[in-house]
Amino acid sequence: MHQQIHQQIAENLLDNYQGQEPLANFLKKYFSVNKKHGSRDRKSISAFCYAHFRQGDIKFPFEKNISKEINV
Repeated sequence: MHQQIHQQIAENLLDNYQGQEPLANFLKKYFSVNKKHGSRDRKSISAFCYAHFRQGDIKFPFEKNISKEINV
């Protein structure tokens, strides 16, 4: 059950993540404001967020912001 909740939180975080800062900083700010999450919660939620990018579920989200010379 916790994993489902953690996944939902991660999905909400990723929906709000605009890429203006590194994901680690974004998550750190979220967790500093939301102290209700314990260390295991933070670890699980972060893992879901990072897995989203590692698994290649999405194409590079900022493609339009980089040079055309870079092969995304």
